Amino acid sequence: MGSDVPPVVLLVYANPAQTGVFVPPYGLERLAAAVLAAGARVRWCLPFLEPDPLAALDGALGAAEGQRPDLVLLSLRNLDDGLVVRGELGPGDIETRSYLVEVAPLAAAAVAAVGRERVVLGGGGLGAGGPALLRRLGLRLGVRGPAEDLVLAAVGALVREGAPRWPADPRVLDLAPETGPSAPETRLRAPPASPFVVEVAPPPRNPEALALARRSGAYVPVQISAGCDRRCHFCVEASFLDRRVAWRAPRAVAAEVQDLVDRGVTHIFLAGSELNLPTAGPALALLRALRPVVERAPALHLLAFLQPAPLGDALLDALEALGMDPAELPVELGHLSPRILRAGGGPANLGHIEALVDRFAARGHRRLLGSVLLGAHPLETWETVDEALSVARDLDERLPEGLSLAVAAGARVYPTSPLGCAVRERASELAPHLYTVDGGPPDPDLLEPVVFCRPGPPRALLRHVLRTELRGGITTMNGEGPATPSEARIAALREQVLLRGVRGEDAREALEALLCALPEGDVRRKEVLAALG
Repeated sequence: MGSDVPPVVLLVYANPAQTGVFVPPYGLERLAAAVLAAGARVRWCLPFLEPDPLAALDGALGAAEGQRPDLVLLSLRNLDDGLVVRGELGPGDIETRSYLVEVAPLAAAAVAAVGRERVVLGGGGLGAGGPALLRRLGLRLGVRGPAEDLVLAAVGALVREGAPRWPADPRVLDLAPETGPSAPETRLRAPPASPFVVEVAPPPRNPEALALARRSGAYVPVQISAGCDRRCHFCVEASFLDRRVAWRAPRAVAAEVQDLVDRGVTHIFLAGSELNLPTAGPALALLRALRPVVERAPALHLLAFLQPAPLGDALLDALEALGMDPAELPVELGHLSPRILRAGGGPANLGHIEALVDRFAARGHRRLLGSVLLGAHPLETWETVDEALSVARDLDERLPEGLSLAVAAGARVYPTSPLGCAVRERASELAPHLYTVDGGPPDPDLLEPVVFCRPGPPRALLRHVLRTELRGGITTMNGEGPATPSEARIAALREQVLLRGVRGEDAREALEALLCALPEGDVRRKEVLAALG
């Protein structure tokens, strides 16, 4: 039997990413609801918001509140920053920055404090890295994909029996010697129960993270669905629920949006793979449920990502009814060459993309915000790249302000993606098209940054693409991310300044550190000096 004192579950947000806009620990916030529903207590640690992340975690693992945690849920959002190159010029073939060297000490500290059986890794990083990531970090247990139902069951056992018990589920990875690793490619033989099992109230938000998101101008996420039904060769998301999409109940999403509005949040991201998957029906039901909330909150801004299809007039009408301008919503195109699209280079075909652009033009939408990933398919050639650029120019002419295109040159090869499987299975054939930060051989586990790009190096491909002129413009995807370690340091210090303001602490020490990090002549120095004054 369990103790009369409820066990403590420590939620650790292991996200070293510094992108200039704070990303809240929303996945852990949803798991916190499951932990509380199971009868346990929640303790938080956001180590990378502190000057010394390991010291911050040691404090949370120690004698805080009179006891060590009974279970540690460690969330790794990304293996790396996922950015190949930000521009035509720069050092090396790629710029991708790994996060594992910063996260590994946290994993080791957690294991030392509570044991391997009570540290569980989750988050998008595990979804991309699979069992190899567990081995690299010295961990035994992990959960891939959405996991509220699994956490509710495991923590329920912890409360009743004193030990967590994880259900037999393909999402649970266990490296115990007697069982061996669960294969990340294991297919679910039946539709899983919806992972969204805790919908009695909006999930508990970490108050510091919520305040920091508001002060940094970030969109606060509200999950609408999980999983994906598309077959993009570079992506891992479709494998989480075996190419199924699980939607939350519209009333639960609306209640969560209303809760954030009541807390003064004005910018909310409707988070899922894309809004219109697998059909437009669930999205239409959701937008109807949100209508009363939006009507009472005229300052509310909603953001969502879209796929080219299914995206008809009914859905566009519903978006506009909520004040969402379709011309300002990013659309994932994948590629624009019909040959690459047919081979899994994107979520739709060229006919869907052209029909969407024509529908935008007929409705008077001034432009379309699209994103493409070029050079990332084993079949890519200069011919298919030029074919995609020719299509882009044609689409650009069909809209009043053109096609605004965000381009990535080459793709990060993640171990569990179809591209990762192809790289391992066709190693000798594809090796000439693999790039690493130091120019050396690729990491055999593909956990350290490895980028696939053909027919040429990423910078050469990007240079070729940027010669194309579109009225809507071509930009580098995610090019606003910090390009150097010093810029990442500046972004981290800025978050620490904001966090101290959230806590009502004196931010002078962090401001002085930020001033020292900014180079002479940087326009931001004036703002920091004013704050110090």
